[in-house]
Amino acid sequence: HAGPVDMIGVRFVPGAAPIFLDTPAAELTANIIDARSIWTDVHELVEQLASAEAQRRPAVFDRYLIAAMKIRRRDELALRAIGAIERSHGMLTVAALRESFNVSERTLQRSFSTSAGLTPKQMLRIMRFRNAVQLITAGRLPLAHVALLAGYTDQAHFTREFRDLARTTPAAYARERAIVGFVQDGSTAPD
Repeated sequence: HAGPVDMIGVRFVPGAAPIFLDTPAAELTANIIDARSIWTDVHELVEQLASAEAQRRPAVFDRYLIAAMKIRRRDELALRAIGAIERSHGMLTVAALRESFNVSERTLQRSFSTSAGLTPKQMLRIMRFRNAVQLITAGRLPLAHVALLAGYTDQAHFTREFRDLARTTPAAYARERAIVGFVQDGSTAPD
């Protein structure tokens, strides 16, 4: 962007987007969607945000989302399964999830597709990765130990998975995080 940009964003926890949006999460995953295609009254929200002082904008957006939430149906299966995945740090299997909720694998997949835009296996992979990132960020453990604690079969498996999801190795991530406190997204080249 050239010049100032006025922006506000929302990050939904896994499984929550369909509670606020009238669109299955699978249609939103890895896409850029115009807000007008999701919220027919978005022009009213834009006007309210434009007229609000900067520090009041999050409250304006919160009120809008709460009003939108009242008319949406929640997928309890997906929300409960995602909660179980988060609590386990991704160290469950799809079979264990299916058995624990007494549903077929296909029912679980449909629920996840609609609510999270991912398969249960993808969600497990991401949660295991997030756990590994938290362990690395704590900065006290050797990477081989992080791999073991995060549920990877070995350090090579950990490195492959980490590189697939973060586009960097665990060691490079740890070095950059230690130096600057965050990791620059390498997927976008500067203009």
